[in-house]
Amino acid sequence: MSSATVNLVYPLSAVDRSTRAFGFVVPSIEKRDILACTFSHRKYPGRTSPDVALLRAYVGGAHRPEAMQWSDPEMVERSHTELASLLGIKVQPLASTVKRYARAMPLYRVGHLEWLRTLADQSSRWTGLALIGNAYKGVGIPDCIKLANEAVASFE
Repeated sequence: MSSATVNLVYPLSAVDRSTRAFGFVVPSIEKRDILACTFSHRKYPGRTSPDVALLRAYVGGAHRPEAMQWSDPEMVERSHTELASLLGIKVQPLASTVKRYARAMPLYRVGHLEWLRTLADQSSRWTGLALIGNAYKGVGIPDCIKLANEAVASFE
């Protein structure tokens, strides 16, 4: 599945009260232009100067594949409009960047867990082999690290 991140920089004073957590996910029933938002200035301290907020909106995915056809300026505008509505932001972003990820996110299909069991049964004949990656049990880097640590521990 394809998706994009839209990184928006705001003065911290414009969003401080509404970004005390690490972010949020938008339920698909809301039919919004963004899927989620990470408050990167909170989640990753030190990546921004203390007077700015970095909000990373996620666009596209299985629920809004047509969003990948939007131009970068349109993605920025739509993301800003959604965040302004949801978080009460009253200023324009100071800066923005868009990063597109074509076919970079796995979409697990019905039957995925059964497929994983079959794969584990088949691959168990090779000692010391572990299959790790976002195609198996989690799309994020922390998921892959967890799987790698579990695999190493199983070989000890």
